[in-house]
Amino acid sequence: MHNNSLIAYKDIIETLPLSRRAVMRVIMRKKKVTRHEIAEELGWQINSVTPRVKELLDSNLIYEFDSIRVGKRPRARLAIIDTMAYEMVPS
Repeated sequence: MHNNSLIAYKDIIETLPLSRRAVMRVIMRKKKVTRHEIAEELGWQINSVTPRVKELLDSNLIYEFDSIRVGKRPRARLAIIDTMAYEMVPS
């Protein structure tokens, strides 16, 4: 991720409610992470993480990067959207 994007995200994070901020910081630190990994990192139940992730997805701050298989179930990995990549694409 471009350094300017990281600075912009750090500014955005400060405006988020505390629970979303905590989730966003884990995603920024780990780069690609599942909801279950976020829950483990924060010591939260998964049902506390999932709504915060949805809010961040709906705000276009993160996206589902890919998925990994854990047991029989796939788990989506989340990543930060790099806004600088969008700025470089001609419209």
